Amino acid sequence: MYDDCDGDGFTAYTGDCDESCPTCYIGSTVYIDSADGKDQDCDGQIDEEEAVPCYVIWVTDSTYTGALGGRSGADSKCVADKPGDLDCTEDIKAFLSIAADDEIRDMPSKYGFSTLTPIYWYNKNTQAVLSLATTWADMLDGTILSSQADGTGVTGNYIWTFSQAAGELGSYNCSGGTSGSSGVSGNTGSGSSTGTDWLLFAWENPSWWACHNTFMFRCLCETTTLCTAVR
Repeated sequence: MYDDCDGDGFTAYTGDCDESCPTCYIGSTVYIDSADGKDQDCDGQIDEEEAVPCYVIWVTDSTYTGALGGRSGADSKCVADKPGDLDCTEDIKAFLSIAADDEIRDMPSKYGFSTLTPIYWYNKNTQAVLSLATTWADMLDGTILSSQADGTGVTGNYIWTFSQAAGELGSYNCSGGTSGSSGVSGNTGSGSSTGTDWLLFAWENPSWWACHNTFMFRCLCETTTLCTAVR
């Protein structure tokens, strides 16, 4: 008689190689962030490191007024700004809230980004990644794992986001990223915060929101070559 002691639906007879580990069985696709001394997929190799899909966020080299050209214009700027060594496997998108139906929080449903894929900062100078959030929801829950400054090397408290703190469309959005007027405003985020300020810098003076000012913004894509996990 074979018992399923760890409740994973597998026994020693059906492919469980470790009844103390609920993620260890033949064919397991479970990855973990750090070594745990277990053979997750029961292939005889313990804590083998493999590349896994992840999303990376970087900061543009150039600064822009709020007249980014809307969604298509901002995305095109991100495509042009993509580092040559970064292998993006999906569409490159500007990490901005542009309209009520095109917000950062909507990007999974609107553009097909997975809600479960981890997100990392990407440093253009070092080609290194640093964990930002474990999932899309984790990214928008009020805290992130590391700041933009730590993850990208880009400091400063004014990054165009056009967003509120939870990824919804900001009250000030430079007319959907189409206006560079001094009479129109746009929300910015902080480069040094790991709290809600990373998307909506709470200490901003409205005079700094004017869309004729020039700030960087963030870009996002999926890669399968930079991020690793063990199993």
